[in-house]
Amino acid sequence: MPANKATSVIPAGLSKALADKLYDKQRNATLKIERIVLDALDADDEQKIYALVAELATDYATSEKESARIGGLVALAATAVALTHINIRPFLPHMVPPMVSALSDGESKVRYFAC
Repeated sequence: MPANKATSVIPAGLSKALADKLYDKQRNATLKIERIVLDALDADDEQKIYALVAELATDYATSEKESARIGGLVALAATAVALTHINIRPFLPHMVPPMVSALSDGESKVRYFAC
C-alpha cells in the first residue's frame, strides 16, 4: 500500500494484513499497530507516531481499496486507544479528517467502521 516502502513505518507484512479482506487479519494487524505506538511512546518517539498516523491516513484510510480503507480506520482507532495514555490532542488533527471523510464513503461497510 505505501507509496515508498523504504520510508514506511508499517512493516510489509503488517501492511498486507491491514489491507486484507479478512477482518481477523486486519484486527491482528491493528493490535500490532497499537504495540508499535506504545513502544514509540515508551521510547519518547513522537515523530514515529506522527509518521505512522500520516501513513495510515494517506495510504490506508483514503485508499481506493475498500479493505485498505477499513484496515486504516481500525488502525487509526487502535492508535487513538494507545494514545489515550498521553495527551492525544496534538495527534487529533491528523487522525480525525480521514475518519470524518469515511462517514460519507460510498461503501456502507467503510461508513460503519468510521463510526
